[in-house]
Order: sequence, then structure tokens, then C-alpha cells
Amino acid sequence: MPASEPISDTTMTWSGTRWCELLWPWPMREDPDMRHVTLAHELFHRIQQDDLHIPKNDGDNSQLDTFDGRYLLQLEWRALAAALQAPAHAARRTAISDAILFRRERYRLFPAAAENEAALESNEGIAEYTGVRLGLLTPEERTRYAVRDLSAFVQFPSFVRTFAYATGPAYGLLLDQADPGWLHDFATNPSGERFDQRLSTALHLPPPDFTELKAREAVYDPDGSLRAREVANEQKKRTELAAYQAKLVDGPVLALPLAHYNMQFKPQSLVPLGDLGTVYPTITLEDAWGTLNVESGGVLLRKQPSIATVSAIGFDPATLHGAGFSLTLKPGWTIQPGPHKGDLELKQTGAAAP
Repeated sequence: MPASEPISDTTMTWSGTRWCELLWPWPMREDPDMRHVTLAHELFHRIQQDDLHIPKNDGDNSQLDTFDGRYLLQLEWRALAAALQAPAHAARRTAISDAILFRRERYRLFPAAAENEAALESNEGIAEYTGVRLGLLTPEERTRYAVRDLSAFVQFPSFVRTFAYATGPAYGLLLDQADPGWLHDFATNPSGERFDQRLSTALHLPPPDFTELKAREAVYDPDGSLRAREVANEQKKRTELAAYQAKLVDGPVLALPLAHYNMQFKPQSLVPLGDLGTVYPTITLEDAWGTLNVESGGVLLRKQPSIATVSAIGFDPATLHGAGFSLTLKPGWTIQPGPHKGDLELKQTGAAAP
């Protein structure tokens, strides 16, 4: 591979052919189930847009970095796990109703969440379901893996980009039981009903009763330990967000323009910074100007204007190294003073290399 090509679990076009690219070796993939699921997941992405016409949209799921968003999502995960493992139809139906209740409460609190969560579930959620459905051979193996997915992401610092890896297989397998033809409808109309809507329709569930919310919460968080953990997490996160705000917004910062960029990052580590954008604690970012490699300290990808900012404190323009990051610039790009005292910005001053 050329040095300019990021190496990650992704798809790429090379020599006129669409390819699936996987990192290897990766110790976790010594697990045969994970290896098979990951391979089928990424192969789905290879045909997702061109052949299946399913868009690769993530949505802005910053609501999942709030206390209410995180708490309700984890209650939903616990209810989905109960539904997958329920020994009888009645118990499964009750657990599914609970999962949908927690999800709809999240949508009531965050009205934009329904559309944004559906976008990522139609992208990564359906891909992970495909990985589980095709990568594993028996219903028992699929259920076991889906339940594992519902607990695997609990310890991650952020659910913003990872939640659909858990909800996709769970809702997909439950839909396989409730409405075996659901995939044909999804294939022809991927932007139609959400997973929760499809499952609710298939089971003829009544609308959620929000007056039962506290009682149903107690079923899945009986000792309140999940709520207590999320209260502590919220306090810690506020301190973290304030530190990122001071470092990557208030400055001084080094600003890099974003036009047609590629990046390699860990989706489970992202930190939304409200309307400002998203912090990537580590990343390899490429654009027309060259490559930014952040090993620690983070970079903020701003929404408006379309720039990336890293801390300018300690940055050496001669070596292009800063605190936890390094730059490799292409010809025609230089570091210049920015609009505020201490700020720096990357500017194109000459013809770029062909």
C-alpha cells in the first residue's frame, strides 16, 4: 500500500476494483467468532453503497454522551439482552416493549435522536447484524454473540459511534423471529421504518406508556448501581470537556483546513464537544496539505468552520512536532500566524505537488 493510504477496517477502490481492507494481525481476532463476524461485516460495507444503495451516514448522536442518553441506552441494551435470552414468547414480548420504551423516552428527550440514530443503525447496525447473521452458523451462536455485543461496549468512554454495533444484531435477530421477511423490505426501502418501529409493528405492540418508565427502570437497574455509575461518569466528563474546550478551542491552537480528508481513528473513543464539533483523542488525518498524526492530546474536528484544531502550545514549526502530535506537510503549505495571539494556521502559499 502507498504511504498515503490509511490502513484500517474499511473499503477502498484500487485499480478499478472495490476491495475490503482489514487490519491484521489483531489479537482479538484470534477469537473465531469475532473473526467471522468482522469479515462479513466489512464485506457488507464493500457492497453497501454501490450495490445495495444504502448510504454510509453516521448521524450526530451527541445525545448519547449525555447522562440521560447514556442511561436510557444501557437500559435498552439490558432489555434487548433479556429479550434475546427469554425462554418464552410472553417474556420476550415484555422485554422488547421495555427496550422500545427506553428508546422512545430518549427520542422524547432528544427529538433529533430518532433520525440520527437510525442513520448509524442503517450503516453500522445493519453491517454488524449481517456479520452475525452470515458469519455464525447456528441460532445459538448468533444469540450468544449478539448478547455479547450488548455488553461489550459498556466500558467504552463514548457510545456516540459504537451503539449501533450492539443494537443492530439485537434488533435484527429479534426481527428475524417476529417478521422473517423484514430484510426484503429493508433492502428495497433502507430509509423507511427504524429497527424499533419495524419490531413494534411486527409484534403489534401498543404505544409506550411513559408513566411506567420508573417501574421498568427498576427491573433493569434494581440496585441503582447503573444510575450511580453514570452520575459519576457525568461529573468526570464535565471536567474532561472543560479541559478540551480550553485546549482546543480557547487556544492558542493550530488550525488545519479540511476539504477532502481521510482519517483512521478509534470510534469508541470519540468525545462530542457540543455544537463545536467532535474531539478525536487519537487519529491519523489526511488532507490536501499532508498528514496529521495525533498519538495523545486530541484534535477537534470543528463543524463550522470546517477545520481541525490541535494545541499550538509547544508546537515547533521547524520540526512540525507538538504535544502528542506530528505533521507531515506537502510542498506549497506553510505554518503562519493565526487570527488571535498565539494561534497558528496552515496556509497554502504555492503550487501543490502534482
